[in-house]
This record gives sequence, structure tokens and C-alpha cells, in this order.
Amino acid sequence: MYFREIGYFEPNRKAKSNSSLTKLLPSLPQQHSPSPAPVSATHSLSNHFSNVVRWIPDGSLEYYADFASKLAEDGRIEDVALIAETLAAESGANVARFASMVDYDLLSKGISSNLRQGKIESVVYTLKRIEKVGIAPLDLVDETSVKLMRKQFRSMATSLQVEKAIDLMEILAGLGFKIKELVDPFDVVKSCVDISNPQLAISVLITI
Repeated sequence: MYFREIGYFEPNRKAKSNSSLTKLLPSLPQQHSPSPAPVSATHSLSNHFSNVVRWIPDGSLEYYADFASKLAEDGRIEDVALIAETLAAESGANVARFASMVDYDLLSKGISSNLRQGKIESVVYTLKRIEKVGIAPLDLVDETSVKLMRKQFRSMATSLQVEKAIDLMEILAGLGFKIKELVDPFDVVKSCVDISNPQLAISVLITI
């Protein structure tokens, strides 16, 4: 069972791009462009993305959405969160439009790609970051990702990583995920008892 079907897209959402990340994104016509970022932020982001695509501080929201979608396609979900946070800080209300224009299919695939590499912690914190700018985490986690999450949490819950697993589960619970679908509560509580931490076991029961 998974949380929400990923196949739904808004009627006006553009088709995903197949362009390689190694190519420069074209400069798109500016429409309702956000205010230019401060020099320090612009310089930092320009350096950060210089080897991927051309960062244009006063580019259109469509440009930023294409930019983020291509990064997601390459599995660089933390960079997607960075772009979203930067736009939120610099353009305020425009970030909601940006969130609606990002290719959710590519972002979902980027999430799955990271989970296949065992990067559960990176995925959880990225979901938390992008949720703050209006991108719904539940829309990005398909059945495959749920299975990958379940596998990694099961491994963490029965090892010395149980405390980290609980921290991540608490974050996911706050994002609307059903933790019982990701981990067996008994396994987690047993691990807490094994490490002589009954308080942690209580925390698990409250979270789940």
C-alpha cells in the first residue's frame, strides 16, 4: 500500500524534459520574475551549480522549475530543496507557483533513486525541507519508495541505529506518513529494550 498515487498532474503542467544535466538550460522569457537575490546568495548559488547548469539570479519561475526538475532527475534532491528555499527567501509568495511547476514525476524518481542508494536520512530531511515551501511529500512517495523505506527502517530498527530510525520516523509522522506502514512497532520497541532505553520505547509508541 502506498500513500498517494503519483500519476496525477495538473492539466497545465508541462511534460517532463529529457534534456541531460550536462547541457545548459536555455534562458526562458521572464514573466513575473522574482526580485534578484542578494549578491552573497547569488554568488554562492552560482558557484554551487556552475558545473551543472547556468544559474540565473533573475530568471523566470519556469526556468527555476526546469532547473530543479533536471536536478531531481539526476538524483540531486538536496539541491532541489536548496533552490526552493532560496526562492522562498527571495521571492516570497512566488515559491507557491514554483512548487506547482516542478515536475513531480522526476522529483519522485529522484526520491526513489536516493532510497535505492540507502540514503534514507537524506530523503527524510529533504522531504521536510521541501514541505515547507509547498511541495507535498506524500505526493512524491510511490509504492516502490514505500517498500524501500520499509526495508531500510526494518534494518535500522533492529540494529544500533534504532535511535536514528525513531528520529526519522518522527519527522515522517509530522509530514503525514503512517509509520505503521513503514516499520513493525514490536521490532522497534524490542530494540529499545535491548539497549536499555525504555523512555525511547515510550516515544516510539507515542509516534506510531
